[in-house]
Amino acid sequence: MNLDIIKEVENRVAGGYGKVAAKEPLFNKWKRVVATFLVNEQAAYNNAATVKSLLKLSKEVSDNPRFSSWINTVRNDFGLRHAPLIAYTGALLKYGQKPKDVTIWRTPKDVVDNAAFLFTLKGNFTKKFKKDISKVVTNFDEYQMSKYKNYNANGWRLVDVINLTHPKPTEAINKLIKGELKKPETWEHLISNLPQGKTRKDVWEDLIKNNKLGALALLKNLRNMIKDNVDEKLLIDYIYQKDFGLIFPFQIINGYKEIYNYNNKIAKVLISKLYSPNPILGGKTLIILDVSGSMGSFNLMAHYTDNMASKALGVFFSIVNNTIDKDIVLTAGSDSEGKHKSMFINEKLVKKPLNFSKLINNDVRNKIGYGGIFTKQCLKWVEDEKGKSVYDRIVIISDSQDCDRYDRGDKLPTSLLKKGGKIYVNNIAAYSNVGYTSLNDGVQIEIPTFSSKVADLIRFEEEFKE
Repeated sequence: MNLDIIKEVENRVAGGYGKVAAKEPLFNKWKRVVATFLVNEQAAYNNAATVKSLLKLSKEVSDNPRFSSWINTVRNDFGLRHAPLIAYTGALLKYGQKPKDVTIWRTPKDVVDNAAFLFTLKGNFTKKFKKDISKVVTNFDEYQMSKYKNYNANGWRLVDVINLTHPKPTEAINKLIKGELKKPETWEHLISNLPQGKTRKDVWEDLIKNNKLGALALLKNLRNMIKDNVDEKLLIDYIYQKDFGLIFPFQIINGYKEIYNYNNKIAKVLISKLYSPNPILGGKTLIILDVSGSMGSFNLMAHYTDNMASKALGVFFSIVNNTIDKDIVLTAGSDSEGKHKSMFINEKLVKKPLNFSKLINNDVRNKIGYGGIFTKQCLKWVEDEKGKSVYDRIVIISDSQDCDRYDRGDKLPTSLLKKGGKIYVNNIAAYSNVGYTSLNDGVQIEIPTFSSKVADLIRFEEEFKE
């Protein structure tokens, strides 16, 4: 990765909200910049303004006694790599001996990236960094060392970091330094270099039986495994047991489309993984999906970036599969009459995503129209149907071409919310401005992104407190 981006001079806070961002408390600013990594980590990491903002804000909030637990949570509960490394480095540059009790280096790659980033900024390693890393690397086994021994971050490799941090020698460390580590038996290596007497089918099945294929590797290679005649029952059982918790819903959808015409039975099993066995959002949620004409065709088999509807489905399934108790509303209306028309749908209809997308295009739109979204009218209608103070949160997924927003002011009615509840307006059309900001005293949260990690961002907003 190119770390030269941090040398660029930019002061803009990630998300580009200007005065709105400037008025936020420091912790809220810090949290919001971290959230930009959550919905699009790679893009955020490669943006100089975002990196510099997180580095600067981390220095300013790192005196908080909970700072270490914050960045540990960001890494270990939310799965981010770069944001906690940048935040830790910011604190290190300010305090030298802080932060303490950090657990953000889960692989040798994390260590190398952090070393390269710190050296780019400072030109050397601090004593605190050497102490932390010298403890961490002793926990890596030979497989981890061999897998990342050639990983390079701005000229830095794992052996370089170890030579400068002087950890207590382990067998794996000694083999790394002496160049005696064997090539790791990753799926890439085994498929490219078939063991004697083994076919590709044999290798795939061995990997599955020994649980050596991660969820993402499984997704990437499903079509290849089907073509290589991997045992169907073995593959189906493996998909069922695999944890897809860190996989984006749109990745599952894309995998489904990849294999649909090769093995429909396996495809159906895969699409069932859209529904998390451990939803992360408690309480009761109102989910409103804009199905107006400007969203385009709700065709699950279309390319993910082809239209707004395809992007919206990724976000929609993310919210549905991560909420315990929910009401689902589809909304559109009539532009000429200036009226919304909405309908509740049974969650069971969503359990078959392909049929659900076809249902929207045909029956639903014929019933409620193709006009724009009328958010306030829709919320008032839900209130008439369900009553006040019903929901812990409201999530609106739309391209934000709201027909009644400007006539009646920006604020959305909040009477449907329980005390402390929030309204999340997910504008999937504003993907170039990834981030989020609080409006109306924190009750209404604007989320301009089509990332299917929106559910994680909502959890981050609700659980991650100062």
